[in-house]
Amino acid sequence: MKSIESRMTELEAANEKYYLSKATDQIRSGNLQHALDTYYKCLAEYPGCIEAYNNVSIILNERLSTNFAIKFMKKGVIIKPELAALYRNLGIFYLEIGCDQKALRALSNACKISPGFADVFFNLGNLFTGYSKVGLESYVKASQLYKKSIALNPFNATAYLNLADLYANFSNLDLALFLYKRSLLLEPIRANTYQLIGDISFEKGHKKKSLNAYEIFIKYNPLVYQISTESDDMIRSCKAIDYYQSIDSIPSQAIFIPSYPSDFNNTGTHLMYLHIPKCGGTRFEDPLVECIKQWYINKGIFEFKDYLSDLYEKNEFKYILFEGRGSALYYEFFRRKIPYDMNIDFSFFRSYQINISNLLLDLKEKCNIRPIKIAAYRNPEKRLLSAIRHLLRTNGNRPDLVRECIKDRDIFLDNSIYRACYDSFDTYINLSSVSEPVVDSLIELGDFSQLCKIQSEFLSNCRLPNIITNKFIHKSPPPNKSDYLLIDKLKQECLDNGFLEYDNSQLIQDLLKPEYSASLQKDKEKKRNLHPITLILSTRTSSHYYNKSILMPTSELLTAKGQRFLREVFGK
Repeated sequence: MKSIESRMTELEAANEKYYLSKATDQIRSGNLQHALDTYYKCLAEYPGCIEAYNNVSIILNERLSTNFAIKFMKKGVIIKPELAALYRNLGIFYLEIGCDQKALRALSNACKISPGFADVFFNLGNLFTGYSKVGLESYVKASQLYKKSIALNPFNATAYLNLADLYANFSNLDLALFLYKRSLLLEPIRANTYQLIGDISFEKGHKKKSLNAYEIFIKYNPLVYQISTESDDMIRSCKAIDYYQSIDSIPSQAIFIPSYPSDFNNTGTHLMYLHIPKCGGTRFEDPLVECIKQWYINKGIFEFKDYLSDLYEKNEFKYILFEGRGSALYYEFFRRKIPYDMNIDFSFFRSYQINISNLLLDLKEKCNIRPIKIAAYRNPEKRLLSAIRHLLRTNGNRPDLVRECIKDRDIFLDNSIYRACYDSFDTYINLSSVSEPVVDSLIELGDFSQLCKIQSEFLSNCRLPNIITNKFIHKSPPPNKSDYLLIDKLKQECLDNGFLEYDNSQLIQDLLKPEYSASLQKDKEKKRNLHPITLILSTRTSSHYYNKSILMPTSELLTAKGQRFLREVFGK
């Protein structure tokens, strides 16, 4: 007969298992908040439940509360310091918030506990890939770590992919191409890998192979997306909710980009951002791209359909999202594949220093799309200095490689503002071939207020959610004192080669607009009501650039709990 003590132990284990099973069911049904509450109850009764600590941390991290996730994971480590998985997860969390040294210590501890833990080597590889930007030694270390991870777990497609990216960044194109293909054997529908293969094949001179890869890419990543509601009354029958004029309390390190969908009569607009290096492009582009992906591509619109009363006049619409990265051949491929379709409701394009005149002509002819073309302006000398620092920071602090860029008149350095505004990307700028600028509005970067106005109008006109994101995405560390002399010398070499001649010209000054004048017609009779859903986008920059986002009802952000959540994500 079992003792009372053993029976009590069995009963406790059964109750603990009940909580864990219930939370698992709630996660599967998509109810993460209820799962968190269940785990909290479990920990209140069974404070030694390691699985609950681990799972709470993972959910909190996914919901952008990484600092709280770390606190729970640390408690788990104290209770079970012999579990390598806890140190692994702790290392990942630290890596994502930019605490690289803490990430290294946590992952190293996991490695000591479990020398055969493949995922630990994979994440150490990720860490040293970031370090590789400041030295060849870390690049070699990163490649060794990825190889070790693959040897222990040859079925991790992302390990092959990340190692391929590493080789591609250091111009080892043959190995990169081989590893991209290996990753596809494990995950054949990862669309972006086909574009990477196409870009490398083009760089190696294999145009036909490149085009074949691009064909597969657009098979999984369509040029024109189409959204269809489940039924004609799917959105119209939703319950009405209270709308809000603004969210007043935003942490100082964050910025609020409002969407007022009721302000506009039409269903969309077409916007193109001309990316000029080191002019704040990521801060403008990434929030819009992430919002489109989360709301439409990842079907957030259906997850929150109960909040969308009367926001959409149509139950079916089409849009184009062109992220712009890729070879010149990819741009040519993309424009030729644009279908003849006059019913595109909205579009967002970003171009990365490649001629776009032919793309604009095709969009006009095939789709009657004439995108509003925006670029951000920054003082040319400050932009050039920032570009030089960026090159040194990402090439292992090798001035010889920067000088190669100067010799080749790399468009990252050479009159980048002028080139983007006048669509002039030949090695040498030829004024006789220039007629009219392609940009509609060249906006002073300033404090981002004007760019935020454009973002807000785009969100409003495309019925996209509000956005709260970091005020500054890239915070580059200042150079060492010993580097200032080198940077000034490289800047002077750029000036001697005329790298600011056109950026400082009257042609650019004539394009500058201190303020953005609205291009979209507002309906002044309607109230300015915020979109009922808000995208929370958190970004971090250290050795890596990370971003994570979630969609939340706007009304929740006005509660004490919602305000506390924003402080957790962005700080006070």
